[in-house]
Amino acid sequence: LLKLDRLRIKVLLSLLIQQNLSLPRREAPTVDFRFRRTLAELQSTGGNRQAIDTQLCFNGINNVLHCPNGTHCNNLLPTIFLTNCNHLLNKLDELSLLASNVNLGLEIICLTETWLDHLTPDTICNLPNFVLFRRDRTSGLGGGVLCYVHANIAVRRVEPVIDLGPDVDRSIVDSFEVLWLILRPRLLPRPCTSIIVVLVYCPPWFEVRRKMLLSKFLTAGLDQLVRLHPNAC
Repeated sequence: LLKLDRLRIKVLLSLLIQQNLSLPRREAPTVDFRFRRTLAELQSTGGNRQAIDTQLCFNGINNVLHCPNGTHCNNLLPTIFLTNCNHLLNKLDELSLLASNVNLGLEIICLTETWLDHLTPDTICNLPNFVLFRRDRTSGLGGGVLCYVHANIAVRRVEPVIDLGPDVDRSIVDSFEVLWLILRPRLLPRPCTSIIVVLVYCPPWFEVRRKMLLSKFLTAGLDQLVRLHPNAC
């Protein structure tokens, strides 16, 4: 079963990379919504939890999660919100409203393209009742990923030790904008012991080789975490 899970991960990552590379640049898959549009759409649904699950579709792949035994277990999993915020600092007020909406009940908020750097302290971006984790771009403008996890969820950040071979420049690996988290909510389906959350941003200017290296990096990291947490969702 563990080998099958790893195989599914590798196949999914390969399909995503191939799909992105096989299309002309002007037709490349993009996020179907931006932060402001997402907020308006969620408000128009009246904060319905099921509507959130319906809207969290990325490039045609639904966010349905599967337990280790192959069954659906969304009813016991935390609600995850994912969007490309395209510069976080000028949207903090809207983000605060979104996070404090009790009808939405968001527990994990994942943001890409935060545009934060080492000069931006966490205190500026903090949200009440949420714990913040971030990985900023180390060189140049833009990029960056950030994840808010509700304070009632036990969470820790992990950094898998990944070696892609001697022919791979370490600076390329260090430039990957990937955030690895292990979550342990109070309630989980019986087969699950934890949840692995991997937040990644792949810039549109990545060439073919760098995208393939990113795919190998994610696969190797997930393999390592699955070995350490075999019953994780």
